[in-house]
Amino acid sequence: MLIHKIRPQGYCKGVVNALNKTLLIRKENPQEDIYLLNMLVHNKQVMDYLLSLGIKLINGDKIQALSNIHKGIIITSAHGTPSHILDYIKERKLTLIDTTCYHVQANMDIIINKLKEKKIIYLGVKGHPEAEATLSISDNIFLIENIKDLEKLNKEINYAFISQTTISLLQIKEITNYITNNFKNVEIINGQCQATYLRQKAVLDIKEEYDLIIVVGDENSSNGLKLFQLAKNKGNAIYISSYKQLNETIKTLNKIAITSAASTPAYLVEQVINYLKGEEIKELNLI
Repeated sequence: MLIHKIRPQGYCKGVVNALNKTLLIRKENPQEDIYLLNMLVHNKQVMDYLLSLGIKLINGDKIQALSNIHKGIIITSAHGTPSHILDYIKERKLTLIDTTCYHVQANMDIIINKLKEKKIIYLGVKGHPEAEATLSISDNIFLIENIKDLEKLNKEINYAFISQTTISLLQIKEITNYITNNFKNVEIINGQCQATYLRQKAVLDIKEEYDLIIVVGDENSSNGLKLFQLAKNKGNAIYISSYKQLNETIKTLNKIAITSAASTPAYLVEQVINYLKGEEIKELNLI
């Protein structure tokens, strides 16, 4: 069997930064209560490990949960946090550790600047924490997920267009083409992060034919799911979070390509390869 790893692989810089900060805080404060506002990054194995260290995940209504916390360290998600929640944490004088990805923050800073003169068209995933954090900035940010959403907007006023960092290249192209042809005055801004772009471009640039393309990612990972959508355009593809989702028949294939989300630990991909080769499945390092 020929197994090709589509590069880049492993964590993006934003994930590494968030994990390093969180692990350091745990190490330096072994007795302190530490809380995550959301999944730090969208990967179950990573979250299971953090929870095993005694770090607690805040579920449900964040304000209500925070109102019951009188002491401790609050760590934000790498995807960003709505402004009213950050304000409430500061009001409660709880210790706040911000792990927002630098690219997510850069996009929000651009939006804040553009809002001085324009309204914002924001291509994102409804309910995703990055989108929720961005939308909390202003009521003049309009979330769109498709062309139908664009059709509802006033096409005569001035806008700036920017996307969530993890949106598909093909979706961005489709939306920007529609905007260019139908709106009067829109400034197009590239909001996709480099980690997402490079992974997607690597899949789009596939020239060889493979019996199967495996995308390793979490069910909550936006960039992983978008990567899978692109992989399906290239042929037979599956989306898995663990080698345990594979069955023995896959070992009869001749050529397999493997890619992964930007929040997928490298060891999960190595476990998939070990399984395909019939080798021992090893537990490797999280980082």
